[in-house]
Amino acid sequence: MDAFFDIVGYSIPNIGKEKNGDSYIFEYLENEEILVAVVADGVSKQPCDWFASETTCKKLLECFKLQEGDKNIHQRLLASISETNKFVINIEGNCRKMASTLSVIVWPTSGNNLYISNIGDSRIYSLKDETLEQLTKDDSFITNEKVLMHGGLRLIDKSTLTKVIGQDNISIGIAEKSLEVGEIIILATDGFYDARKAVYNKIMIELSKSESFKDGFTTVINKLEMLRGDDLTAIAMRRNR
Repeated sequence: MDAFFDIVGYSIPNIGKEKNGDSYIFEYLENEEILVAVVADGVSKQPCDWFASETTCKKLLECFKLQEGDKNIHQRLLASISETNKFVINIEGNCRKMASTLSVIVWPTSGNNLYISNIGDSRIYSLKDETLEQLTKDDSFITNEKVLMHGGLRLIDKSTLTKVIGQDNISIGIAEKSLEVGEIIILATDGFYDARKAVYNKIMIELSKSESFKDGFTTVINKLEMLRGDDLTAIAMRRNR
């Protein structure tokens, strides 16, 4: 990858699940010096969660690239998300009414502005100075549900989505922030950040201390995936200069 940044991604289905309902994609558009990274989590209660997330990632990147040369990144990203949503809504056949979350960042590497958008309960985090900050707000609400686990009833937090790709008339917000040298941006599905809630922040902060960014990310994955209760996906990107 370009010396301006390091970027790594990882995705694995839940234990015993045949198809992964999560997807991710990233690409550095060399002609424009723009990095685009996308994470999506197909809604399991809707048809074809695996296809929903895959389509969301690929279509968004395709739409963004089709607008090559447009310097208005804010409007370009907004249009790309809108077109992706329309495309998912218009899917017919067995996958009709599929839906997905979306987390996306766009960084023109010649500057400091990072463009962010999030729909659903996947998240985007900033990690700098050993501090982890959630940059996005979940489009969901939490309820408690009794579930039979290990021979007994347990109360678990259940997330209900209020906004997804594949839903009519969604509001799309684009945020901008200044990306600092050494700052790490993480895009993650709920299976990633919920895998070990009690120690999640501590595990992620260890990534900022790692000499090798790739090895540090692998260590994070190893600590999270063994206890996963869902598909697990994340992209981590660090600005180097």
